[in-house]
Amino acid sequence: MQMTLATPNGASYQTMLANLHQVATSAAATIPVMGPVAIPPPPMLPTAPTMAPAGFLGDLREAYQNLVKRLADFAKRVLSPKAEPTPAKPAQPEPAKPEPAKPAEPKPAPAPATTTVQKGDSLSAIAQRTLGDGNRWREIYDLNKDVIGGNPNLIHPGMTLKLPGGAAAPQPAPAPQPKPEPKPTAGPSYTVQSGDSLSAIAARTLGNSDRWREIYDLNRDVIGSNPNQIHAGMTLRLPGGASVSKPPAAPDSGRWQWPVSGSKTSNYGNRKHPITGEHKLHSGMDIGAATGTPVHTVKSGRVTFAGWNGGYGNYVVVDHGGGLQTAYAHLSKINVSNGQNVGARDVVGKVGSTGQSTGPHLHFEVKKNGSFVDPAAYLA
Repeated sequence: MQMTLATPNGASYQTMLANLHQVATSAAATIPVMGPVAIPPPPMLPTAPTMAPAGFLGDLREAYQNLVKRLADFAKRVLSPKAEPTPAKPAQPEPAKPEPAKPAEPKPAPAPATTTVQKGDSLSAIAQRTLGDGNRWREIYDLNKDVIGGNPNLIHPGMTLKLPGGAAAPQPAPAPQPKPEPKPTAGPSYTVQSGDSLSAIAARTLGNSDRWREIYDLNRDVIGSNPNQIHAGMTLRLPGGASVSKPPAAPDSGRWQWPVSGSKTSNYGNRKHPITGEHKLHSGMDIGAATGTPVHTVKSGRVTFAGWNGGYGNYVVVDHGGGLQTAYAHLSKINVSNGQNVGARDVVGKVGSTGQSTGPHLHFEVKKNGSFVDPAAYLA
């Protein structure tokens, strides 16, 4: 026979025990707690054997104890103050390490000074301009043998040459401002003779061949644009102060006038060459004069050569007939052309220092029947 116990609300103890056991063992059970919980002691159940079957009370007590333990653990979790997590300190960025200083780049060495050869230049003229001493031309030559070659006189316009240390590359001179020249006053008139030139007329009538431009400026309407195109019989006005009382010498008679206004710097004959150091014949006479000074023919004749001729530089040869020739070397400018007929005292070029030269001068030669002769024997 099985005994059934009933609770005051009519539920059996077996049902109550099953429900209590479910709550005690369920992890999903939710028990709201509003404050501290006082866990009551287990109820005192009747122990008479007549009220419950054997083992029932033990199971009920164990279930109740489990429930109490779970309630106590739950209350401890809910009611114990939660330790707030310590906020993590933000990571401090590491200070940037300074970049190692870059070594200073070495400054490039300054480029050596150079110069460009101009028309009429020589190594001695370049040395004079850039080094202040024309005798230092060999330093420039030694630096530029690969460009110039074996002959130091064979330089030409446009060639770029290196200069020694300390040399100053020549700066182009500022263009001179033209000064208004006073208009020359007219003086006596003059009739052009055969073989005349403006510089020869200026030398005879004004005492200075360099004043030929004054005569030209007074007579542009008669002469035209080329001051060398004057002819015998032409009447020219002369500047004030000119004198025509002294008649001109007959052309091509007696000794010749010097081809250029200047002073003799080297005679005809054997000598030590100033550049090569060789002892050999100096085949003409050197006349020193400023660059650009007009060079005149000494007699009328025909131009048989006009151009560049190695160590002579710019070179003009005039054949006067009868086996007689004259030559004009180192010119800065040539004013005639090959095959041209020229009169006595015509301008064939300008003094310079081209070719194998140590400075501006005219090298004047005379040939008789193909052989060099001393020009001094023919000059006045």
